[in-house]
Amino acid sequence: MKLYYSKQSRSTRPRWVLEELGLDYEIVPMDLRAGDQRTPEFRQLNPLTQIPVLQDGDRVICESGAICLYLADRYKPGTLAPALDRRGDYYRFCFYIYNTLEHQLVEIFLHSRFLPEEQRKPERVEQAKKLLQARLQIVSDHLSTREYITDDRFTAADVLVGSALDWADMQGLLGDYPVLTAYIARLKARPAYQIAHEVEVAKS
Repeated sequence: MKLYYSKQSRSTRPRWVLEELGLDYEIVPMDLRAGDQRTPEFRQLNPLTQIPVLQDGDRVICESGAICLYLADRYKPGTLAPALDRRGDYYRFCFYIYNTLEHQLVEIFLHSRFLPEEQRKPERVEQAKKLLQARLQIVSDHLSTREYITDDRFTAADVLVGSALDWADMQGLLGDYPVLTAYIARLKARPAYQIAHEVEVAKS
């Protein structure tokens, strides 16, 4: 099994799932600045020239969320995916992150950090922050009565939700949400998170 991977990207999400499941896999490092994603060989895997990509035998899966859900269903059933009749919140928040919440995070990141200063539009940052408040509150309310997204146990939904919230936290956007900061702290304590994010853990 191969994971085409670049640091500090959504590639860490499927890597985190792979580590949680204890699967053997090979990291294929991708240098995006050098254009590794635009080679003819990689285009055969993903014509959109985006990472991550998982190659599992003759199967090729693109999109970080799809890879995470595929792995949770394909390997060690019941470990990172709840039973079918318990998947309401699981599916809801997996898609909520990609379809609703991350749009605002991307907008804030682009216009406060990523784009050249002359291209940044502060009004778009403020508008995105206002929208983000309501979206974060929904997640906070859900987690106020439980440790994890589904059935009070860790699943692939926590990988996706936690990754997005981790990014929000890095942008200083979770200060008003103690429930979410506590949730992120729980996830960061997991060994699989630390390996996937290449965190150097201090040894006592």
